[in-house]
Formats: sequence, structure tokens, C-alpha cells
Amino acid sequence: MISLEKLKQFINSAPLVIAVLALFTWLSLQRDTTTIEQSQPQSFQGPDLTLINATSVHYGEQGAKEYTLIADQVDHYEDKNSVEFSKPFLTSIQQDQDQSSVSWQASANSGLAELNDDKITLIDNVILNRDDEQQNVKLKTSELILLPNIKQAENDVMTVINSANSYVESKGIKANINTGELWFKSNVTGTFHAQP
Repeated sequence: MISLEKLKQFINSAPLVIAVLALFTWLSLQRDTTTIEQSQPQSFQGPDLTLINATSVHYGEQGAKEYTLIADQVDHYEDKNSVEFSKPFLTSIQQDQDQSSVSWQASANSGLAELNDDKITLIDNVILNRDDEQQNVKLKTSELILLPNIKQAENDVMTVINSANSYVESKGIKANINTGELWFKSNVTGTFHAQP
């Protein structure tokens, strides 16, 4: 027969035994969470190559120097096959058949070049200067597409053109930067000062 003393001990220890059994039951029902899950690869969005204070000289098919491009920073993106420029400055000096020289310089706050073709887009505070022995022309705009291999520039935004005796504003232009010919697209206004 169980004594009263042993019954009191059993009743006092019963909650402890029940708690231990409940803990073991709970632990045995838990999943094994010690497996390491593989992380998903993150796609890298940055440039694969960055150049600081870069200078690039571009030559034509005949080996003649066409233009020089200088930039504070150049970022190459292999997945887009493009290059972004910070503070690009392009310059070209060429001799015509009659040995007269034509030079042009273009600068902007930023730029983009698509490497599949010879197209450079200049963005923000774009200035293009063209000098020859007859006249100097200065073009200011917010965006300009340069095609240096065919010596053309084009845009569809407001552009201001200054020369010694004229001032023209046009929404969009097309220019042959070698010959100095300009075609105005729309909303053209301007003034011309005749020489006496």
C-alpha cells in the first residue's frame, strides 16, 4: 500500500514530470531547421569597367584621326553594349582638300555611346563650337546626338545657334558639322545682322 507521504511526493512532482514529457514531445515534433537554404543569385546592375580621366582617340577606316574624346569618368556596361560618360569633351581638327582647317568641339555634363554604332548622345548643358576660316558657330542645347563618322549632329529639342551675325532658336536641328550646313526642324525664330 502507498503511504500518504509517498502520495504527496508523487503529486508534488507530477507537474515537473508532465512538463518534461511535454518538452520532449514538443521537441520531437519540430522540423529539422538546420538545413541551409541556397540564396538566389543577385543580378549585378553596375558597370563592368570604369575609367577615370579617360582619353580615347578615334580613327576612320583609312586610318586618319577623326576625333578625340576626353571624359572625367567612363562606365562600360557589357550587358547593354554601351558606355556612359561624365563630363565628355569631344574635339576634332580636320584638313579639307584646299588645306583649310575645320575644327569642332562638343561638351556636356553627361553622355552615352552605343557601341554597336558610332552614335554619341550628349545630355545636359550641351555646347558645340565649330570654327573654320570663315565663321565661328556656337550651338547650345539640352541634348544632342553626334554621329562623328558621318560628321552629323541632330536633336529634337530647343536649340540656340549663335554666329558672328546671327542668333537662331529652333526646336530641333540637323547639322553637318564638317561643312557647317544647318537644317532647322520647327518653331524657328532668329535675328540676322547684315554686315555694312
